[in-house]
Amino acid sequence: RSDLLDKLLSDELDSLDEAYSVEDADEGDGMFSDAQLQYYSEVGLLSYGETKEVASRVKHFNTMNPDIAFEDGVIERLLCGLGSHHAGILPAHKAFVETLFRLELMRAVFATETLAAGINMPARTTVICSMAKRSDVGMELLETSNMLQMAGRAGRRGMDDKGYCVISSTPFEGPDDAIQILTSELKPVVSQFAPSYALALNLVERGRGELNVARALVQKSFGVWENEQRDKDIERALKELALDVDSDEPEEKFLNALQLHLEQELLQAKDGGSSNSKIAKLASMVDVLADGKKLNKVSKKFSGLQQILELEESTLNYLEQELREMQSLEIDLPAELIDANQQDLMAEIKTQQRRVSKSQREVNDGFISTMAKVANNRIRDESDGNLKRTLSALRLADENS
Repeated sequence: RSDLLDKLLSDELDSLDEAYSVEDADEGDGMFSDAQLQYYSEVGLLSYGETKEVASRVKHFNTMNPDIAFEDGVIERLLCGLGSHHAGILPAHKAFVETLFRLELMRAVFATETLAAGINMPARTTVICSMAKRSDVGMELLETSNMLQMAGRAGRRGMDDKGYCVISSTPFEGPDDAIQILTSELKPVVSQFAPSYALALNLVERGRGELNVARALVQKSFGVWENEQRDKDIERALKELALDVDSDEPEEKFLNALQLHLEQELLQAKDGGSSNSKIAKLASMVDVLADGKKLNKVSKKFSGLQQILELEESTLNYLEQELREMQSLEIDLPAELIDANQQDLMAEIKTQQRRVSKSQREVNDGFISTMAKVANNRIRDESDGNLKRTLSALRLADENS
Protein backbone atom coordinates (compact mmCIF):
# COMPACT_ATOMS: atom_id res chain seq x y z
CA ARG A 1 0.00 0.00 0.00
CA SER A 2 2.28 2.69 -1.33
CA ASP A 3 -0.28 5.48 -0.74
CA LEU A 4 -0.40 4.64 2.96
CA LEU A 5 3.39 4.49 3.25
CA ASP A 6 3.78 7.82 1.48
CA LYS A 7 1.36 9.37 3.95
CA LEU A 8 3.06 7.81 6.97
CA LEU A 9 6.50 8.95 5.87
CA SER A 10 5.34 12.50 5.07
CA ASP A 11 4.91 15.43 7.43
CA GLU A 12 1.13 15.10 7.14
CA LEU A 13 1.02 12.48 9.90
CA ASP A 14 3.13 14.71 12.14
CA SER A 15 0.31 17.26 12.33
CA LEU A 16 -2.91 15.31 12.65
CA ASP A 17 -4.63 17.73 15.06
CA GLU A 18 -6.57 19.45 12.27
CA ALA A 19 -7.69 16.22 10.62
CA TYR A 20 -8.44 14.30 13.81
CA SER A 21 -8.58 15.79 17.29
CA VAL A 22 -7.03 14.01 20.25
CA GLU A 23 -10.33 14.54 22.07
CA ASP A 24 -11.93 12.09 19.63
CA ALA A 25 -10.02 9.31 21.36
CA ASP A 26 -11.62 10.10 24.68
CA GLU A 27 -14.95 8.41 24.15
CA GLY A 28 -14.95 5.78 26.89
CA ASP A 29 -14.43 2.96 24.36
CA GLY A 30 -12.19 0.30 25.92
CA MET A 31 -8.49 1.01 26.11
CA PHE A 32 -9.02 4.48 24.63
CA SER A 33 -11.17 5.62 27.56
CA ASP A 34 -9.90 8.44 29.73
CA ALA A 35 -9.45 6.11 32.70
CA GLN A 36 -7.41 3.66 30.64
CA LEU A 37 -5.25 6.39 29.14
CA GLN A 38 -4.61 7.71 32.64
CA TYR A 39 -3.59 4.21 33.69
CA TYR A 40 -1.18 3.81 30.75
CA SER A 41 0.41 7.18 31.50
CA GLU A 42 1.02 6.07 35.11
CA VAL A 43 2.52 2.65 34.33
CA GLY A 44 4.16 3.60 31.06
CA LEU A 45 6.88 5.98 29.93
CA LEU A 46 4.70 8.79 28.51
CA SER A 47 2.88 11.67 30.09
CA TYR A 48 -0.92 11.77 30.00
CA GLY A 49 -0.93 14.30 27.16
CA GLU A 50 1.54 12.20 25.13
CA THR A 51 -0.52 9.07 25.79
CA LYS A 52 -3.64 10.81 24.48
CA GLU A 53 -1.72 11.91 21.39
CA VAL A 54 -0.57 8.33 20.68
CA ALA A 55 -4.12 7.06 21.25
CA SER A 56 -5.41 9.62 18.75
CA ARG A 57 -2.95 8.52 16.10
CA VAL A 58 -3.49 4.81 16.68
CA LYS A 59 -7.27 5.13 16.54
CA HIS A 60 -7.04 7.21 13.36
CA PHE A 61 -4.70 4.63 11.78
CA ASN A 62 -7.01 1.73 12.65
CA THR A 63 -10.07 3.61 11.37
CA MET A 64 -8.44 4.45 8.05
CA ASN A 65 -6.81 1.01 7.65
CA PRO A 66 -9.07 -1.67 9.14
CA ASP A 67 -7.34 -4.48 7.19
CA ILE A 68 -4.01 -3.84 8.88
CA ALA A 69 -5.21 -2.38 12.18
CA PHE A 70 -2.99 -2.69 15.24
CA GLU A 71 -3.87 -5.52 17.62
CA ASP A 72 -4.72 -4.77 21.25
CA GLY A 73 -1.41 -6.07 22.56
CA VAL A 74 0.54 -3.80 20.21
CA ILE A 75 -1.69 -0.82 21.06
CA GLU A 76 -1.02 -1.30 24.78
CA ARG A 77 2.73 -1.19 24.16
CA LEU A 78 2.39 1.93 22.01
CA LEU A 79 0.34 3.67 24.70
CA CYS A 80 3.08 2.85 27.20
CA GLY A 81 5.69 4.44 24.94
CA LEU A 82 7.19 1.15 23.72
CA GLY A 83 7.54 -0.16 20.20
CA SER A 84 9.22 -2.80 18.04
CA HIS A 85 10.84 -2.49 14.65
CA HIS A 86 11.98 -5.50 12.62
CA ALA A 87 11.51 -7.23 9.29
CA GLY A 88 8.63 -9.33 10.58
CA ILE A 89 6.13 -6.47 10.88
CA LEU A 90 4.26 -4.68 8.11
CA PRO A 91 6.01 -1.74 6.40
CA ALA A 92 3.11 0.56 7.37
CA HIS A 93 3.49 -0.44 11.02
CA LYS A 94 7.24 0.16 10.85
CA ALA A 95 6.65 3.60 9.36
CA PHE A 96 4.15 4.34 12.14
CA VAL A 97 6.71 3.40 14.79
CA GLU A 98 9.32 5.58 13.10
CA THR A 99 6.91 8.53 13.15
CA LEU A 100 6.13 8.14 16.85
CA PHE A 101 9.80 7.80 17.70
CA ARG A 102 10.74 10.84 15.65
CA LEU A 103 8.01 12.90 17.39
CA GLU A 104 9.27 11.74 20.83
CA LEU A 105 6.00 9.89 21.43
CA MET A 106 7.91 6.65 21.96
CA ARG A 107 10.59 6.28 24.62
CA ALA A 108 12.06 2.88 23.74
CA VAL A 109 12.17 0.77 20.59
CA PHE A 110 13.22 -2.87 20.52
CA ALA A 111 14.76 -3.26 17.09
CA THR A 112 17.10 -5.24 14.89
CA GLU A 113 19.98 -3.80 12.88
CA THR A 114 17.45 -2.62 10.30
CA LEU A 115 16.48 0.35 12.46
CA ALA A 116 20.08 1.56 12.60
CA ALA A 117 20.77 1.24 8.89
CA GLY A 118 19.66 4.09 6.69
CA ILE A 119 16.84 5.46 8.91
CA ASN A 120 17.29 8.80 10.63
CA MET A 121 16.11 7.79 14.11
CA PRO A 122 18.71 8.90 16.68
CA ALA A 123 18.23 8.10 20.36
CA ARG A 124 19.80 9.35 23.56
CA THR A 125 20.92 5.83 24.50
CA THR A 126 21.27 2.64 22.50
CA VAL A 127 21.44 -0.74 24.23
CA ILE A 128 22.97 -3.67 22.35
CA CYS A 129 21.51 -6.69 24.12
CA SER A 130 23.60 -9.30 22.31
CA MET A 131 26.88 -9.21 20.43
CA ALA A 132 25.95 -12.23 18.30
CA LYS A 133 23.21 -12.95 15.81
CA ARG A 134 21.95 -15.99 13.98
CA SER A 135 23.22 -16.50 10.44
CA ASP A 136 23.10 -19.23 7.80
CA VAL A 137 26.04 -20.99 9.49
CA GLY A 138 24.86 -20.55 13.09
CA MET A 139 25.52 -17.86 15.70
CA GLU A 140 28.15 -15.29 14.70
CA LEU A 141 29.52 -12.14 16.31
CA LEU A 142 28.27 -8.85 14.94
CA GLU A 143 30.30 -7.16 12.24
CA THR A 144 32.27 -4.13 13.38
CA SER A 145 30.40 -1.92 10.92
CA ASN A 146 27.02 -3.08 12.28
CA MET A 147 28.09 -2.50 15.87
CA LEU A 148 29.35 1.01 15.10
CA GLN A 149 26.24 1.78 13.07
CA MET A 150 23.97 0.87 15.98
CA ALA A 151 26.16 2.60 18.56
CA GLY A 152 26.31 5.67 16.34
CA ARG A 153 22.55 6.21 16.76
CA ALA A 154 23.21 7.36 20.34
CA GLY A 155 22.99 11.13 20.70
CA ARG A 156 20.31 13.38 19.20
CA ARG A 157 21.59 16.37 17.29
CA GLY A 158 20.54 19.62 18.90
CA MET A 159 19.16 17.82 21.96
CA ASP A 160 21.97 15.83 23.62
CA ASP A 161 25.52 16.87 24.44
CA LYS A 162 26.58 13.24 24.22
CA GLY A 163 25.09 9.87 23.42
CA TYR A 164 25.43 6.65 25.38
CA CYS A 165 25.80 3.09 24.15
CA VAL A 166 25.42 0.15 26.51
CA ILE A 167 26.75 -3.23 25.38
CA SER A 168 25.25 -6.05 27.43
CA SER A 169 27.28 -9.06 28.46
CA THR A 170 25.68 -12.47 28.07
CA PRO A 171 26.64 -16.00 29.17
CA PHE A 172 28.03 -16.47 25.66
CA GLU A 173 29.71 -13.12 24.91
CA GLY A 174 31.77 -10.99 27.27
CA PRO A 175 34.18 -8.02 27.35
CA ASP A 176 36.78 -9.76 25.18
CA ASP A 177 34.23 -10.23 22.39
CA ALA A 178 33.21 -6.57 22.63
CA ILE A 179 36.85 -5.48 22.36
CA GLN A 180 37.37 -7.78 19.38
CA ILE A 181 34.37 -6.35 17.54
CA LEU A 182 35.12 -2.71 18.30
CA THR A 183 38.83 -2.90 17.41
CA SER A 184 38.57 -5.01 14.25
CA GLU A 185 39.07 -3.45 10.85
CA LEU A 186 35.99 -2.33 8.96
CA LYS A 187 35.16 -4.47 5.97
CA PRO A 188 34.65 -2.55 2.73
CA VAL A 189 31.09 -2.02 1.58
CA VAL A 190 30.34 -4.30 -1.37
CA SER A 191 27.34 -3.91 -3.64
CA GLN A 192 24.75 -6.69 -3.40
CA PHE A 193 22.89 -5.53 -6.51
CA ALA A 194 22.25 -8.63 -8.61
CA PRO A 195 19.94 -8.08 -11.61
CA SER A 196 17.65 -11.02 -12.36
CA TYR A 197 15.41 -11.97 -15.27
CA ALA A 198 12.35 -10.98 -13.24
CA LEU A 199 13.83 -7.55 -12.51
CA ALA A 200 14.70 -7.05 -16.18
CA LEU A 201 11.16 -7.95 -17.28
CA ASN A 202 9.59 -5.64 -14.69
CA LEU A 203 11.80 -2.73 -15.73
CA VAL A 204 11.06 -3.27 -19.41
CA GLU A 205 7.35 -3.39 -18.59
CA ARG A 206 7.57 -0.17 -16.58
CA GLY A 207 9.39 1.45 -19.48
CA ARG A 208 6.71 0.20 -21.91
CA GLY A 209 9.26 -1.65 -23.95
CA GLU A 210 11.92 1.02 -23.74
CA LEU A 211 15.17 0.53 -21.87
CA ASN A 212 15.42 4.03 -20.41
CA VAL A 213 13.82 3.05 -17.08
CA ALA A 214 16.03 -0.01 -16.69
CA ARG A 215 19.14 1.93 -17.70
CA ALA A 216 18.37 4.74 -15.25
CA LEU A 217 17.88 2.30 -12.35
CA VAL A 218 21.06 0.36 -13.07
CA GLN A 219 23.08 3.55 -13.43
CA LYS A 220 21.89 4.66 -10.00
CA SER A 221 22.92 1.41 -8.31
CA PHE A 222 25.83 1.30 -5.90
CA GLY A 223 27.37 -1.54 -7.91
CA VAL A 224 27.76 0.64 -11.01
CA TRP A 225 29.23 3.46 -8.93
CA GLU A 226 31.61 0.98 -7.32
CA ASN A 227 32.79 -0.29 -10.72
CA GLU A 228 33.22 3.25 -12.01
CA GLN A 229 35.32 4.20 -9.00
CA ARG A 230 37.42 1.07 -9.41
CA ASP A 231 37.94 1.85 -13.10
CA LYS A 232 39.03 5.38 -12.17
CA ASP A 233 41.43 4.03 -9.56
CA ILE A 234 42.92 1.58 -12.05
CA GLU A 235 43.22 4.28 -14.72
CA ARG A 236 44.89 6.65 -12.28
CA ALA A 237 47.26 3.93 -11.08
CA LEU A 238 48.15 3.04 -14.65
CA LYS A 239 48.99 6.67 -15.35
CA GLU A 240 51.17 6.81 -12.27
CA LEU A 241 52.85 3.58 -13.33
CA ALA A 242 53.46 5.02 -16.79
CA LEU A 243 55.35 7.90 -15.20
CA ASP A 244 57.89 5.29 -14.09
CA VAL A 245 58.80 7.00 -10.82
CA ASP A 246 62.43 6.25 -10.00
CA SER A 247 61.74 5.99 -6.28
CA ASP A 248 59.74 2.79 -6.76
CA GLU A 249 61.63 -0.46 -6.36
CA PRO A 250 61.55 -2.82 -9.38
CA GLU A 251 59.87 -5.52 -7.28
CA GLU A 252 57.14 -3.11 -6.19
CA LYS A 253 56.62 -1.93 -9.77
CA PHE A 254 56.15 -5.49 -10.99
CA LEU A 255 53.70 -6.39 -8.18
CA ASN A 256 51.71 -3.19 -8.80
CA ALA A 257 51.57 -3.89 -12.52
CA LEU A 258 50.45 -7.48 -11.87
CA GLN A 259 47.79 -6.30 -9.40
CA LEU A 260 46.36 -3.77 -11.87
CA HIS A 261 46.35 -6.38 -14.62
CA LEU A 262 44.49 -8.88 -12.43
CA GLU A 263 42.01 -6.21 -11.26
CA GLN A 264 41.14 -5.46 -14.87
CA GLU A 265 40.76 -9.18 -15.58
CA LEU A 266 38.55 -9.54 -12.48
CA LEU A 267 36.21 -6.81 -13.72
CA GLN A 268 36.03 -8.47 -17.13
CA ALA A 269 35.33 -11.84 -15.51
CA LYS A 270 32.47 -10.40 -13.45
CA ASP A 271 30.95 -8.58 -16.41
CA GLY A 272 31.47 -11.54 -18.73
CA GLY A 273 29.72 -14.07 -16.50
CA SER A 274 32.80 -16.20 -15.78
CA SER A 275 32.61 -19.10 -13.36
CA ASN A 276 32.51 -18.40 -9.64
CA SER A 277 35.73 -20.36 -9.11
CA LYS A 278 37.65 -18.15 -11.58
CA ILE A 279 36.24 -14.97 -10.06
CA ALA A 280 37.11 -16.19 -6.55
CA LYS A 281 40.65 -17.10 -7.64
CA LEU A 282 41.25 -13.69 -9.21
CA ALA A 283 39.70 -11.88 -6.25
CA SER A 284 41.93 -13.81 -3.84
CA MET A 285 45.10 -12.88 -5.75
CA VAL A 286 44.09 -9.22 -6.00
CA ASP A 287 43.31 -9.17 -2.27
CA VAL A 288 46.75 -10.55 -1.35
CA LEU A 289 48.62 -8.27 -3.75
CA ALA A 290 46.77 -5.24 -2.37
CA ASP A 291 47.61 -6.10 1.26
CA GLY A 292 51.29 -6.00 2.17
CA LYS A 293 50.76 -7.98 5.37
CA LYS A 294 48.94 -10.80 3.57
CA LEU A 295 51.58 -10.85 0.81
CA ASN A 296 54.33 -11.02 3.41
CA LYS A 297 52.50 -13.87 5.19
CA VAL A 298 52.07 -16.03 2.07
CA SER A 299 55.67 -15.27 1.06
CA LYS A 300 56.94 -16.55 4.41
CA LYS A 301 54.77 -19.64 4.12
CA PHE A 302 56.09 -20.31 0.61
CA SER A 303 59.68 -19.82 1.80
CA GLY A 304 59.06 -22.33 4.59
CA LEU A 305 57.63 -24.87 2.16
CA GLN A 306 60.65 -24.45 -0.10
CA GLN A 307 63.03 -25.05 2.81
CA ILE A 308 61.13 -28.20 3.78
CA LEU A 309 61.33 -29.42 0.16
CA GLU A 310 65.08 -28.80 0.07
CA LEU A 311 65.55 -30.79 3.29
CA GLU A 312 63.44 -33.67 2.00
CA GLU A 313 65.35 -33.74 -1.31
CA SER A 314 68.68 -33.60 0.53
CA THR A 315 67.64 -36.56 2.68
CA LEU A 316 66.59 -38.50 -0.43
CA ASN A 317 69.92 -37.80 -2.14
CA TYR A 318 71.78 -39.03 0.94
CA LEU A 319 69.81 -42.30 1.07
CA GLU A 320 70.27 -42.93 -2.66
CA GLN A 321 74.01 -42.26 -2.38
CA GLU A 322 74.21 -44.70 0.54
CA LEU A 323 72.42 -47.36 -1.54
CA ARG A 324 74.83 -46.88 -4.45
CA GLU A 325 77.84 -47.22 -2.15
CA MET A 326 76.38 -50.32 -0.54
CA GLN A 327 75.85 -51.94 -3.93
CA SER A 328 79.40 -51.08 -5.10
CA LEU A 329 81.27 -52.36 -2.04
CA GLU A 330 82.42 -55.98 -1.68
CA ILE A 331 81.62 -56.83 1.91
CA ASP A 332 82.46 -60.21 3.44
CA LEU A 333 78.99 -60.79 4.88
CA PRO A 334 76.30 -63.38 4.24
CA ALA A 335 74.25 -62.58 1.13
CA GLU A 336 71.02 -62.78 3.11
CA LEU A 337 72.17 -60.04 5.49
CA ILE A 338 73.33 -57.79 2.64
CA ASP A 339 70.04 -58.23 0.79
CA ALA A 340 68.04 -57.45 3.95
CA ASN A 341 70.03 -54.24 4.52
CA GLN A 342 69.52 -53.16 0.94
CA GLN A 343 65.80 -53.91 1.12
CA ASP A 344 65.44 -51.83 4.30
CA LEU A 345 67.33 -48.98 2.68
CA MET A 346 65.21 -49.19 -0.47
CA ALA A 347 62.06 -49.09 1.67
CA GLU A 348 63.36 -45.92 3.36
CA ILE A 349 64.07 -44.43 -0.07
CA LYS A 350 60.51 -45.12 -1.24
CA THR A 351 59.10 -43.49 1.91
CA GLN A 352 61.37 -40.51 1.39
CA GLN A 353 60.33 -40.25 -2.27
CA ARG A 354 56.71 -39.97 -1.15
CA ARG A 355 57.68 -37.21 1.30
CA VAL A 356 59.48 -35.34 -1.49
CA SER A 357 56.47 -35.69 -3.79
CA LYS A 358 54.18 -34.34 -1.08
CA SER A 359 56.45 -31.34 -0.48
CA GLN A 360 56.64 -30.68 -4.22
CA ARG A 361 52.84 -30.66 -4.46
CA GLU A 362 52.58 -28.26 -1.53
CA VAL A 363 55.08 -25.91 -3.16
CA ASN A 364 53.48 -26.13 -6.60
CA ASP A 365 49.96 -25.70 -5.21
CA GLY A 366 50.98 -22.81 -2.98
CA PHE A 367 49.67 -19.29 -3.52
CA ILE A 368 53.00 -17.90 -4.72
CA SER A 369 53.45 -20.68 -7.29
CA THR A 370 49.88 -20.19 -8.54
CA MET A 371 50.47 -16.45 -8.83
CA ALA A 372 53.73 -17.08 -10.69
CA LYS A 373 51.95 -19.31 -13.21
CA VAL A 374 49.25 -16.68 -13.69
CA ALA A 375 51.87 -13.96 -14.11
CA ASN A 376 53.75 -16.02 -16.74
CA ASN A 377 50.53 -16.60 -18.68
CA ARG A 378 49.62 -12.92 -18.55
CA ILE A 379 53.11 -11.89 -19.67
CA ARG A 380 52.84 -14.25 -22.62
CA ASP A 381 49.36 -13.04 -23.61
CA GLU A 382 49.57 -9.29 -22.85
CA SER A 383 49.58 -6.83 -25.74
CA ASP A 384 51.24 -3.73 -24.23
CA GLY A 385 54.24 -5.55 -22.73
CA ASN A 386 54.01 -3.65 -19.45
CA LEU A 387 54.41 -6.71 -17.23
CA LYS A 388 57.33 -7.96 -19.29
CA ARG A 389 59.14 -4.63 -19.00
CA THR A 390 58.72 -4.45 -15.23
CA LEU A 391 59.85 -8.08 -14.85
CA SER A 392 62.96 -7.43 -16.96
CA ALA A 393 63.77 -4.42 -14.78
CA LEU A 394 63.35 -6.60 -11.68
CA ARG A 395 65.70 -9.29 -13.04
CA LEU A 396 68.27 -6.68 -14.01
CA ALA A 397 68.14 -5.21 -10.52
CA ASP A 398 68.64 -8.67 -9.00
CA GLU A 399 71.68 -9.30 -11.21
CA ASN A 400 73.27 -5.96 -10.23
CA SER A 401 72.58 -6.37 -6.51
